[in-house]
Amino acid sequence: MDTNKFDIAEDIVKQNDSNKEIKKSKSKSHKGKLIAVIVLFVVCISVGINSYYELKAMNQPPEITDEELNRNMDGYLFMVIAQLNAYEQQYSHLPQDEEAFLGEDDLYIDYAVSGNTYRLSVTYADTTIVFNSGDNASDLLTEETLQQMGVTAASQAN
Repeated sequence: MDTNKFDIAEDIVKQNDSNKEIKKSKSKSHKGKLIAVIVLFVVCISVGINSYYELKAMNQPPEITDEELNRNMDGYLFMVIAQLNAYEQQYSHLPQDEEAFLGEDDLYIDYAVSGNTYRLSVTYADTTIVFNSGDNASDLLTEETLQQMGVTAASQAN
């Protein structure tokens, strides 16, 4: 009977050791999973932050010099004046608002009419260029502006 009790006690001790090993392996497995989740979380956060800065950089306007900005604005204003003149020739009067000759309300253009005269201005960032109906529109066009618009010396000769 003593050996039988001894065998039972020995079996109980072996089960307890086995249970402890199972608990240790579960604990190690749990720690490994936790570390993997933390690493995955950190990677996702860093990818998200990197993507945010890349999108922010992509959505910013390109850096241009003040000279380029003025040339672009001069060319744009010249095209708006051409549309206004075409409207005036077609209908024999100045339009009351810019939607009539542009087809939309352009946020960069300010148009004011007073009798038979008008005032156009284009504003972008901190730069504003003003054109009055008595001014010469060709003064807006430099050789570089014409080249930007695709007008070459050969096409001007025709």
